[in-house]
Amino acid sequence: MTALASPLESLRGAVLEIGPGRHPHLPLDPNDPWIGVEPDQAAAHWLESRVGGHRVTVLTVGAEELPVPTGSIDTVVTSHALCSVRDPAQVLCEVLRVLRPGGRFTFEEHVGAPRGTVLRIAQDALSPITRLIDGCRVNRDTGDLISAAGFQQVELASLTRPGPLGSAIPHVAGSAYC
Repeated sequence: MTALASPLESLRGAVLEIGPGRHPHLPLDPNDPWIGVEPDQAAAHWLESRVGGHRVTVLTVGAEELPVPTGSIDTVVTSHALCSVRDPAQVLCEVLRVLRPGGRFTFEEHVGAPRGTVLRIAQDALSPITRLIDGCRVNRDTGDLISAAGFQQVELASLTRPGPLGSAIPHVAGSAYC
C-alpha cells in the first residue's frame, strides 16, 4: 500500500465535483465557487439545503455533457464516482474540456483488482448486481482510463481501503494536470 496525502484536502479556485452525493469536497476558500454535478435528485436537494457558507451551484445532470464553459474550472474532483458514470471516457474528455490550462483533476476511486485474482473474479461476478443496485461497476479499470485520457501529467498511486468481510479493496488516488 502506498502512503498518499489526500489531494482532496487542498482544493483552490473554481471547483467542479462530479458525484458529491452527501459528502462534498469544498474549496478551502468559501469565496471560491463550487459546482456539484449530482444527478441524484435527493442528494442534489440535500446539497442545496445543507452546504452553507460557500458559493454553491448544484447541477442535476450526468457528467458526460457538462453545462460548464470550456477552460473555466481550476479543479475537478471525483471520489468514488467514476464507477457509476455511463461513459467514463466521455466524462474524462469533459473534465479535460472544462479545466483551464494548468488545471488539476484530483480523484480517489475504487478499481478492479488485477485480472485473474480471486478478488477480480468476485468483482466480475458482483458487478452486474451492484450496477443494478446503485450503478456501481466494482470491476472498472478507472486508473487505466485516467492514464489514457490525454492529461499532460498523471500522478497516480495504488492503495487499498478496507472492504466487506475484511477484504482489501484496490483504489487509485492522485491528480492529473492539463
